[in-house]
Amino acid sequence: MVKNEHNHVKSSSISNILEIIRLEGMISRVEIAEKLGLTTASISKLTKKLILKDFVVEEKSEKKSSGGGRPKILLKLNSEVGYLIGVYLAPEKIQVLLSDLNLGIIKRDSKSIKKVGKNDILAQLYSMLDSIISEVPNEKVFGIGVAMNGMVDPIEGVSIFSPHYNWHNFYLKKELEKKYKLPVIMDNDVRAMALGEMKFGAAKGQNDFVLINIANGIGSGIVIDGRLHRGVNFSAGEVGHLTIDSTIEERCSCGSKGCLELLASNWAVVKRAKSKIESKGESKYLLDKGDSLDVEDICHAANEGDQLAREIIEETAWYISLGIRHLINLLNPGMIVLVGKLNTCGDLFYKELGRLIKENALIDPIREISIKPSFLEDDAATVGAATLVLENLFKGRGIVKV
Repeated sequence: MVKNEHNHVKSSSISNILEIIRLEGMISRVEIAEKLGLTTASISKLTKKLILKDFVVEEKSEKKSSGGGRPKILLKLNSEVGYLIGVYLAPEKIQVLLSDLNLGIIKRDSKSIKKVGKNDILAQLYSMLDSIISEVPNEKVFGIGVAMNGMVDPIEGVSIFSPHYNWHNFYLKKELEKKYKLPVIMDNDVRAMALGEMKFGAAKGQNDFVLINIANGIGSGIVIDGRLHRGVNFSAGEVGHLTIDSTIEERCSCGSKGCLELLASNWAVVKRAKSKIESKGESKYLLDKGDSLDVEDICHAANEGDQLAREIIEETAWYISLGIRHLINLLNPGMIVLVGKLNTCGDLFYKELGRLIKENALIDPIREISIKPSFLEDDAATVGAATLVLENLFKGRGIVKV
């Protein structure tokens, strides 16, 4: 084996060791060796380097080893060895999060975007980052992860197109690295959400699943064999533009008719609710909401027994079930995770969604699919962004010399 290949194997092993220790909480060297199919001697050599770098610490087990000898020495991740920053550049707000290596949140901040000019957004972002970085020693910050609305090139760190900011081919990674002298990892916001849910949320342990983010747009993050699927031009996951009902005359922002986004996005649900209130006027919970009417209001009313609100939620569940069935037939995932305000409907929404999918299923993969609400919810994008940094860090590069 040539030197570069040998180093790559070691780097990969370090990544795997760190991930196993993180997942298990505490684990012995022998158990790590068994999981990776390596010798205990090899694991001991690599973990020694990780201990010297303070990434891993030893702790005695309260139980003695099976032979009745001394207590086992277990390894656990030293979550305080350094810190991660997650940023979510959302359509209407900026969220920033500071965490340890176990994604324990130390501080978070969220502010509405005041002005949408590029320099204004950057100034607001810099102010928030300056504040959060000042919480810890600068040399202990391992990097900044950025989850961004729109189309993102994660390799070059470019906002290819942000419809909400009107950014075109903006090299944000380069700007942030120049200012903060820290590694910056970028990706699309929904893909970052999927990564965060896979590592720390509802999809923990799942290697094949789809996360659907239902907001004023609808997008998805696709994970296949434990890896994010981005597509050739980084545009995979545009589930909001699946054709659900081509009889609808209204055209979507993409130019097509009948897109899921026209039927089940937040604004579409509210629009349908207002139309029903105007024509029927039978909702005692929603009549007085006016222009402030929100998806959460509709969910609350539905859970209180309001029939008009229930009708709206049931229709929305029907449209979403059609989109999910397309995804299941194409990808056969083990799980679907939903992010968004519709989750405030709780069991009312999920029972109806599950019923619709199973009753109209012709094949077992659809009948058996697990559909869950996001565990991370409001923090999904920022936790996902911080996880981008963690993933890069856990590749082994920059941790120890291999």
